[in-house]
This record gives sequence, structure tokens and C-alpha cells, in this order.
Amino acid sequence: MSLRTHSLSVTFGPPAGPPVLDNVDFALEPGRFDMIVGANGAGKSTLLRALAGLQTPNKGFVSLDDQRLTTMPMAARARHIGFLPQEISPAFAYSVADTVALGARVAGLGHWFDQGLAGAAARAVDAALDQVDALSLRERRLDELSGGERRRVLIASVLAQQPRYLLLDEPAAMLDLHHQSELFGLLRRLTDEGLGVCCVTHDWNLAVGFADRLAVLNDQSILASGPPAELLTSEILEAVFGPHFALLQHPDGRPVVVPK
Repeated sequence: MSLRTHSLSVTFGPPAGPPVLDNVDFALEPGRFDMIVGANGAGKSTLLRALAGLQTPNKGFVSLDDQRLTTMPMAARARHIGFLPQEISPAFAYSVADTVALGARVAGLGHWFDQGLAGAAARAVDAALDQVDALSLRERRLDELSGGERRRVLIASVLAQQPRYLLLDEPAAMLDLHHQSELFGLLRRLTDEGLGVCCVTHDWNLAVGFADRLAVLNDQSILASGPPAELLTSEILEAVFGPHFALLQHPDGRPVVVPK
């Protein structure tokens, strides 16, 4: 059982143009926390969108438990895969509760548009908000929140889907240090409970602290993959970013990267 890309290639613009991703094989398994890192423009968000079934590849394909995503109805995909892009600009001033209820509705926990938010849907909304420390925001409007508060609510809306695989693009963006730690601690716990989690991040130190596996994208392909502490090396950092970073050792023994 896995969510997997098979020799995936994606090209934007003319078909003969340079690929954004080239022949990428990547697999996310239940009960594992993966993070995708790399420089800007390396294809990290494109890979995540492909895993969610939202990016059509030029070559290769994506499968969920050995079934091609393209053969699955969108509603079926949504019951298995939760996806949060890096940026969302809500078109309507929904309340926080109704925003999170959209995820509960995807999971089949209630038709809240017709019946109001009650029963299983209400419980799913409260549970998801509580998981991201946002239950106190329940009655607020989404457009009244700070960027960090809105990010936590949107993460709750994906959790309310109760997916098997959770895909998050820069989920720590706009979160303060406290809520970064809380969020990644939550993702770690969800993984330990059997969820497959994959995050795109620019923060290699977060990856070393929380992830089971790291995939380093460089030059449109995966340069290296494996346990984060093994991949945070001077050679890999220089290949991706150049000679502008140094490695230190955290008191607990793990490597830490800092700019020179």
C-alpha cells in the first residue's frame, strides 16, 4: 500500500521545453513522515500536486494502492488524499467552523449546506480544530484571522477529511515557533497512528527533527533520499545551494544547518 509516482515527468509550456520534474520515482507509505526539500524551482510543489492528482504528468503516472489516480473519481481520491497548497485565498468569508466542515463533508460526515453543522460533522470539526490549537477560533470569520491563524484553520480543514495520506506544501509558513513545534509534533503523532504524511519544506532542521525520510530534489530529479540525519551533509548542501552553509551539531547529536 502506497501513494507513488512512476517515472514521473512534468513539463510546463511547450512539450519540448525543459522539464520541471524528470523521471521521478517517489513513494509515500502509511505510517511514515516524509519531507521534500530543495532549492526554489526544484519542482517540490509540482511533485506534491502530482501526488494529489492535481498535476497531469507528461510521462509516467501516479498510483494509489496500485491503482492509477487517473482512473479514480475525484471524490474517491479526496477520501484518501488530503492536500493543502502553499497559498489559499478564500473566495468567501466563511466562518472557521464552516471552513473546516468542508473537509468533514468531503469525508462524508454530513451535508452541512443543507442540514446545518451537527452530529458527526460537528464532532469532526471540533476535533480537527482542537488538534491544531484553534478551537477558540471556531466562531470567527476566516478573513478576520492572522496569516498564522488562517494556516492552522486550513490545516484543520484537511484533517477533518480524515484522509489516509496527508500532503502539505510549506505548512509551517506564517506560523510562530511555538505553533511550528506544535504542528510538526501533531504530524509526527498522526504518522505514528498510521497516517502517511508528506510535507514540502525549506527548513532542513525541521526535517531532521521530525521526518522519517527526506527526499532532496535538485536539477528536476531526486538527488538523494533516506533518513534526514544521513542526508544533511556538506556535499549535498553544496550540490543544492552552493558553499554558503555550515553544519553544526545540536546538543542531542543531530546535525543542524546554518548560513555562513
